Amino acid sequence: MFECIENGPDRVVLTLTGVLDGEGASLIRDGFEEISASGNRDVVIDLTNLTFMDGSGIAAIGFLFKRLVSTGRRIEMIGAGGQPARLLHEMGLAELFGLASKARRRPLFGRPGWALAR
Repeated sequence: MFECIENGPDRVVLTLTGVLDGEGASLIRDGFEEISASGNRDVVIDLTNLTFMDGSGIAAIGFLFKRLVSTGRRIEMIGAGGQPARLLHEMGLAELFGLASKARRRPLFGRPGWALAR
C-alpha cells in the first residue's frame, strides 16, 4: 500500500498506490498509527497512483487526521484524480485536505445541473 515514505525535516510524504478499501485500510493502519505517534512533522499523502478508495480508506485517513490535528500538525493530500478525487469532493473532504482548488468538482451520479428526484 505504501509505495514510498519520504522523511523530511518538517514533513513526511506517504505515497499510496492501488486500492484503499477495507483490506488496504487494515494494511496501513499500523503505519498511520506509528506516523501519528512519532515526531512533530506534518504529513502529505500522495494519491497520484491510487486508483480506488472507499469509506474504509476515508476512515483510515480520518484516523490519521484526528491524531495529527490533536497534536497541532497538518495533513495534506496531493495528486488525487479519478474516483478517489470524486469521492473526496462528494464527501466534502477535498477542501479540508487541500484538494479543493486542484481538481474540478464533478458529481458522482447524473450530469452537471441535473437534480435528483425526491
